[in-house]
Amino acid sequence: MYRLSICIPTYKRPAMLEYLLNSLLECSLDGSLVNSVVIIIVDNDSDRSAEKITHSFIQQGLKDPFEIKYYSYPVKGLSNVRNELLKRAQEQDADYMLFIDDDEYPHHDWINEMLKALLNNNADMVRGPVIPVFEEGIPDSIRFWFKRKNYKNNERIKNLATGNLIISTETLKKLGVGFDERFNFIGSEDAYFGMQMQENGASLYWTNKGVVYEHVPSDRTNLSWLMKRQHRGATNFIYKMRIEKKYGKMLYKFFVSIFYVLSGTLGLFLVPLPVKSRYWGMLTISEGLGGLAGLLNYRPEGY
Repeated sequence: MYRLSICIPTYKRPAMLEYLLNSLLECSLDGSLVNSVVIIIVDNDSDRSAEKITHSFIQQGLKDPFEIKYYSYPVKGLSNVRNELLKRAQEQDADYMLFIDDDEYPHHDWINEMLKALLNNNADMVRGPVIPVFEEGIPDSIRFWFKRKNYKNNERIKNLATGNLIISTETLKKLGVGFDERFNFIGSEDAYFGMQMQENGASLYWTNKGVVYEHVPSDRTNLSWLMKRQHRGATNFIYKMRIEKKYGKMLYKFFVSIFYVLSGTLGLFLVPLPVKSRYWGMLTISEGLGGLAGLLNYRPEGY
């Protein structure tokens, strides 16, 4: 049987964290596979906003085999908090680490399905779907752009994100990869971590069965936020290529970015139409401009 750690980075979201913890404790566990589950919370808020909620769960008592551990880590940064989670999970001598964000919550069979997918594929890492959950009144033209790419079940993939992920601790120790601190305040730290893991030989697979849901707050469900996301994603892609000295891909991205600006401009005719993809042109322009900005070494902070 296996020892699991569930790694949760949190920052000023105590209500969402409470919902997540309740959902995790309601997850079903395959007793033939799982021996223990330690839920590790690393609070990146210097005011320790997650401490009260976490301790309330600990004090009320947890059903076996769950355990919760709280750590305050006030040194801000996306990579900083994730590296602290890796450290704390390894201290627990976990066989596998599951990552889930504090604005998400799992399907009741999430733990079982993620572990089974990793074992059945003899994988080093496995990702699963993240399904957005919106507040009322959000138009389809905004909802449309929160769809994430899905893959075939048990397909080997390249793109990593930490919102729904399981990692082999043995592989992590062997490769010695962590989250790069250069991405602390710009995002994409998980994507670069995935690149580094795979370049050192780790495998990443996809499962359709390990499902997580994500609360999408109202301050993100607008065109302005979507445009900033597209722009930031493109600048961060260029930054990753610059770090890796993949200058051919940077040159290719230059021409792609020019094409995006031109084609996006043509796509502006969709804006007044009542179609889900009405903002395609504006978002394509944003991505193109982000790529060009990245080539000029511009990196906006997103955290």
